[in-house]
Formats: sequence, structure tokens, C-alpha cells
Amino acid sequence: MKLPEFSVKQPVAITMLFGAILIIGIFSLLRINLDIFPDISPPVVSILTTWPGASASDVETEVSKEIEDEVNVVSNLDTLTSKSLDNLSVVVCKFDWGTSLDVATNDIRDKLELAKRDLPDDIEPPMLYKFSSATAPIMFLTISAEQNLPRLYRLVDKGIADELRRVPGVGAIQLYGGRRRRINVYFDLAKIEGYHLSLAAVNQVLASENLNIPSGNIKSGSREYFLRVP
Repeated sequence: MKLPEFSVKQPVAITMLFGAILIIGIFSLLRINLDIFPDISPPVVSILTTWPGASASDVETEVSKEIEDEVNVVSNLDTLTSKSLDNLSVVVCKFDWGTSLDVATNDIRDKLELAKRDLPDDIEPPMLYKFSSATAPIMFLTISAEQNLPRLYRLVDKGIADELRRVPGVGAIQLYGGRRRRINVYFDLAKIEGYHLSLAAVNQVLASENLNIPSGNIKSGSREYFLRVP
């Protein structure tokens, strides 16, 4: 018996069949989970390498190219791009969809260990970043004020960012721009040589004097105070 003939001769059965399909569809629609920002992790791993004081051309030839040559043979690699800036090398590895980022990251880390022998000695250790939609920023804030840049940075860092970090649901806050307060120490090279000192020795003394050591706590009634000795 053909399907059209069966449908005409058995209208009750066909009606019940379509009714069951409709009920199953409505039940599935009500139980399905909806997410405005689904967690989709693109198969992308970035390698960030800092080389203080180096120009963009030196970074490209001495860092980016060496890393590309080693990472280029990683399995399931789709595209490999790099960007060389002053003091910074960014190598982006894009893999085929479905590739496990954990396995890809381990493979890249192994290749970086091989590349270290050809990289400059004074670079900072390469950092790996895995992209995920869950870590994408959801809000950008631009802050300006009449204060100078170091005071503005401290105001934003200590006064605004710290308060926002306490808000429930906030994962992380990153600051870009601004200038942190710092103290510059200028040396008289003639006096340094006259005292038979080296800049490294002076730097070590300054670092050893700039300490903030915890030294226990004191209880007073229901309160407890933590002590530090600068």
C-alpha cells in the first residue's frame, strides 16, 4: 500500500501521527537551552614574546621567523601569521575546526622548547594564549580626568578597577594605556668607577632595601591586625 493511499484510508492514524510529532516538537522547544553568548572556542593559539629594547625588524628576523619555522610543522595547523612590533612578537596559529586546543597547545610548547636555542638570550619567556568567546570583553570604558597620567592611572587602578572586581559575575578587568608611577635613578658613572662599583651591584642593593616583609599579627579584642615592615 502506497503512502498517499494509506493516508486517505487511515485519516485517524495520520492525525494521531502528526499530533504526536507536534507534541514532541513543542516539548523539545520548551526544553532546549538558549544562550545569547554561547561558549565557542575558536581553534586559535597566540604566541606572545617580549624582547625589550628591540626594533620591529630585529624582532621579525630574530624572534618571529624562528618561532614560525618551528611551529609550522605542528599537526592540524591551518594558517600561521605573525606580527612584529617594537619589543613584541605575536605569532597566531589557527588550527582546523575540531582540533583539541589542549593537544595543540602542548605541541606548540614542545616546539618552543626547540626554538629557544635559536632565540636571543635576553628575551622574556614566550606566553601562550588560547582564545575563547567566554573570555571576550563585554564592556569597554574610557576614562579621562584633569589629573596627570600617573595619578589618573592610580585612580583608575585602585579606585575604580578594584571596586568593579568585587561586583558578582565580573571575571577580570584589564587596564590599557596610562602611565604607572615610577622612580628613575640616574648614576654618575665617574663616581661609580671611582668607588669600584658596578651598576648590577647598586641595583642589587636598591632591590634588597625595597622590601615589604610580613611580620605576624596582633589581636585586640575582636579585631586582628596584620603587620608588615617596609
